[in-house]
Amino acid sequence: MPFDHIHLGAGRGGLGAILPTSIDAGGSVHVVAHTASTLPPGSELVCCICFEAGQREDRSLEIASLSIACTIKQMKEAARAVLVAAPSLLITTTLSPEGIAAQSEFLLALAAERAGKHTIFIPCEYEQFDGGHEELRKQLLGLRVDVRRSVVNRLCSAEPLATDETRRAVRADEQVEWYIEGMPDCPLLQALERSPGVRFSDHIEQHRLRTRWLAHGMHLSLALLASEHKQVQLRAQAAELAREYWIDRVLLMLVEHAQARCPDLEDTYEYAQLQVEALLRYEQDGTVALRNLRRAHPLPFLRELGESIVEPWAEIVQGGGVQLPPEVLRLFHAIEVVLCDVARYSDANRYEAREMVLDAELDGQASAAYRRMLERVFPREPTAVAGRVIALEVALDLHRDEYEGSD
Repeated sequence: MPFDHIHLGAGRGGLGAILPTSIDAGGSVHVVAHTASTLPPGSELVCCICFEAGQREDRSLEIASLSIACTIKQMKEAARAVLVAAPSLLITTTLSPEGIAAQSEFLLALAAERAGKHTIFIPCEYEQFDGGHEELRKQLLGLRVDVRRSVVNRLCSAEPLATDETRRAVRADEQVEWYIEGMPDCPLLQALERSPGVRFSDHIEQHRLRTRWLAHGMHLSLALLASEHKQVQLRAQAAELAREYWIDRVLLMLVEHAQARCPDLEDTYEYAQLQVEALLRYEQDGTVALRNLRRAHPLPFLRELGESIVEPWAEIVQGGGVQLPPEVLRLFHAIEVVLCDVARYSDANRYEAREMVLDAELDGQASAAYRRMLERVFPREPTAVAGRVIALEVALDLHRDEYEGSD
């Protein structure tokens, strides 16, 4: 059944996962990019899907309209018409945590315009309605919007060779997963369920945890190990670690713990294997996974690190009274190397160009957050924790001294 869909965001997650999945299900998708976006009006949106053995499909995404807007008035007429008239409407977002906060008023305006009509809102960011976004969720529910949490997982990256002033392309692995909270209890969601990769679940928190540890956490771990060795291609690093059986040993430990934490999900080992197969298959610059590692704002990356990598290993250590095995110690050494070297940060170019502000107080918060993480995974090694924290503090101080000394 065809259905109407408004999507906010024209980045990797939107073009690589949400748009093609919705279009396959019969969605007539109206894309809305923020006015601060570099995307020119009328651009062609493309998803280049990569398959095993180097095969690929360059797919032009047939959307209903593209608006550059942050208000209803700025939206294209076709999108405004759907907003007002569609008896049932899906609204999704793939925005940064800062982006969804900035777009909150716009989202509420869209919902208010739909008063009395059936509206489903599904946030598709990695961090959905965490912390400060809970208030937005409550406000949307107050407007009688059907708010569904979700988990989206697909390896995606920019395709610069296929992108110009009138064409934005994203490269994506063949494997896509979109878990949506609850059951498909209306025709729109039933149509969406027919798209490959879409699943509905009453155990969305378990899916979020499993994806965070076994997909995102493994992806981030490989990126950190690759960065430590100044390896650009993540697939090459993954292949090397697979040959050393590092991935197998780490995955077995994580899967066992994930199964205990996600008792309602029966295919956890198979799920983990699929994630590794994708990482071994997909050509990707390792810096994509480290995009949140920003020297000007280190706390978001440390939070990501804590949720995806530190959390499971801390629980394993604390629950079993064990110490980290050598494979995981190797990972934490890589974390230390990467955090201490400003050249490995995603905004290193801005650091070199002196286009950022380094704040001693913010750095202090970062080192305190790092200490708390290490204390969780090394609870019986206070000296080792102190040494690692001091190493980071010295590095951050040196970064600031070098930065200020160049003025």
